Amino acid sequence: MISARSRLLPVLFVACSTVIATTVLGALAASDANAQEAGVSRSSSPPTIDPEAKAVLEQIANAEYNLSSYSSTFVTTVRFGDYAINGHGTLCYARPNKAFAHTTRDSHEETIICDGAQRIEFTDGAKKYTTKSASGGVENILAVMMRSGASAGTLVELVMQPQAAAEIVRPGMSLRRAPDEIIDGIPVDVIEFTRGQAKGDRIRYTIAAGKQDHLLRRVSYNGDTATGTETYTNVIANPSIPASKFVFTPKPGLTATAPDPTPPLFDPRVKVGAIPFSFTVKDMQGHPHSLRAYKGKVLLVDFWAMNFIMDPNHIPAIVAAYDKYHLRGFEVLGIEMDAAKDRTNVLQFTRDNHMAWPQIFDGKYWGGHVADIYHLNAPRLWVLVGRNGKIVTVDPTNEELDPAVEKALAQ
Repeated sequence: MISARSRLLPVLFVACSTVIATTVLGALAASDANAQEAGVSRSSSPPTIDPEAKAVLEQIANAEYNLSSYSSTFVTTVRFGDYAINGHGTLCYARPNKAFAHTTRDSHEETIICDGAQRIEFTDGAKKYTTKSASGGVENILAVMMRSGASAGTLVELVMQPQAAAEIVRPGMSLRRAPDEIIDGIPVDVIEFTRGQAKGDRIRYTIAAGKQDHLLRRVSYNGDTATGTETYTNVIANPSIPASKFVFTPKPGLTATAPDPTPPLFDPRVKVGAIPFSFTVKDMQGHPHSLRAYKGKVLLVDFWAMNFIMDPNHIPAIVAAYDKYHLRGFEVLGIEMDAAKDRTNVLQFTRDNHMAWPQIFDGKYWGGHVADIYHLNAPRLWVLVGRNGKIVTVDPTNEELDPAVEKALAQ
């Protein structure tokens, strides 16, 4: 039988990569003002931007963005909680829209090719390969990078954004030089930047790039809930790549098929107007909770996992809504989905982050009682239930939560 965590591996990898890529461009943490509104304390130490480090970052961004073609080998590790994904492989691309990657991830070998018109993916030893339309430009290159695990963020964004350096340097961020290093025999400049100061949204990035070509050799990110390293060797700028590299010729016996449909993130019956699936469970203090007990209130059922927080603004958004609307009849019930060994850390985490509502915790990950009832295949889900006991909103964004609660309270 496939475990809940193993079933979620592809979903988590893509989700983690997407969020990390977004955070590199400034969405990692709210500004200090927004964080204070959300009830999160901030350090009094002002962030500092080292002009020399900023100049290095701009050189890196310009060098990566202006490449016409590229090739390298890579080794990557992504860890969230006690779960890790390790990979290594080769990557090359030619602008505007062709790319090739061969990767081995946890003993699983895969090749991904984009020829400018379609993206082909196949696993070594398999009898089928998948094809997907890939019309467009640089987005095709980025898709190959992320699908293969060659980059979870920084390289992707530097290739895509003409002003990536300006996007990275945002209010509330610290940027400084670090001691120079040598990677794969190449002298490199090293810079560090940090976003976020509240527990749960801090991530420190270390970027190393060649002193001569300014191309990335290593990216490390170290956060409260996720860490990772991407190392690039045998880096070649603007190589001459034969057109045949981006042409897929299937071997005898291989047949084409459409990609497997992405499994639903939760039971499709969980929708606006429906009655949420009932349950009766005890919280971490031993108090019983059932949905019936919340009738007449507006209730947010918050499925989450401390070790898989991929959006650092997720918790501040709930705290802000709870503080603002609790006295008007808004309640939150947390369904925490981590391992039994994390119980003490979960309790401390909820205290540190001012999560003053009950938490259901059975230490069974997504195999827990309530998560199983809702057929959950994601590390997060919000279900907002109205006073009449029916669902009024499913999985709103952080920005949509406040107005959704206010509207539900008015009904």
